[in-house]
Amino acid sequence: MVGSIIGAAASLAGSIFGGYQASKAMKKSRRLLEAQLRDNQNWYDRRMSQDYTQTASSQAAMKRAMEYAEQLNRKADGQAAVNGTTDARPVAERERANQLMEHTLTNNAASGNAAKEAIEQQYLENKDELTQKRRNLYERKAQEISKAF
Repeated sequence: MVGSIIGAAASLAGSIFGGYQASKAMKKSRRLLEAQLRDNQNWYDRRMSQDYTQTASSQAAMKRAMEYAEQLNRKADGQAAVNGTTDARPVAERERANQLMEHTLTNNAASGNAAKEAIEQQYLENKDELTQKRRNLYERKAQEISKAF
């Protein structure tokens, strides 16, 4: 009789200690998950507020377009001076250079929109995954509670 009482007390103590350890691990998991959610939100906020025109690739494209436009303008001015052509040709070359710049700006804007859409898609996928992890954590917690009773 005394042995069974001691055994039951030891089993109860083990259950309480195990429950405490499980609860502690669950809290740690929840804190890590919350940190991941915050990091994901911060990443999204930072990337969505980024000005795509200030990225290295966008700046390089604009620089190349401007250099080419200036080259076209100088060439047209030089040919007009040497050949004695009318002002129409340099004006046409300037218009072509302006169209090139407009085309480059349009492409940069489209690239920026595509980048933002990709960022949003990745953010939503990460958020869904983290939400599923949160659900799993709560389900495990509910299972642990039901085992305790």
